[in-house]
Amino acid sequence: MPFFVLFSAGLLLYSGRQKQPKQATKLGRIGAYFGLFVAGIYAGYFGAASGVLTLIFLTALSDSSFVVINAIKSVIGSLANLVALALFAFKGGVNWPVAFPLAIGLFIGGYFGQKMIKYLKPAWVRWITACFSVLLAVYLGWRAWG
Repeated sequence: MPFFVLFSAGLLLYSGRQKQPKQATKLGRIGAYFGLFVAGIYAGYFGAASGVLTLIFLTALSDSSFVVINAIKSVIGSLANLVALALFAFKGGVNWPVAFPLAIGLFIGGYFGQKMIKYLKPAWVRWITACFSVLLAVYLGWRAWG
């Protein structure tokens, strides 16, 4: 996972370099939709960097502003997690004492994150997200191999 998280941080920074309107090929659009599908499944399973990946694929598909794309990403991530919650809940694989505080933190972060993104420059958001992605990758690597 650490390499996947680092890779997504790099892709996020690279996706912000595109300045002109996108003229995606049909194959590129199909690839981006497939990427969104895979990122949604991955979000429900593990989640690390799935929001970043979703943001990258949406950026490839839309000429909308970063704020709008980020809001769409949040809705997609919420739906992916809701589906995962339902599946895990019915299978009995949820550690509820841990899940409730985590859910509260995610709702608080999601609410204030959407408020803050209106006032930050998209380049700053990309760099901040990439920096946290690198920190997460280091932490995951340390836990796995340290």
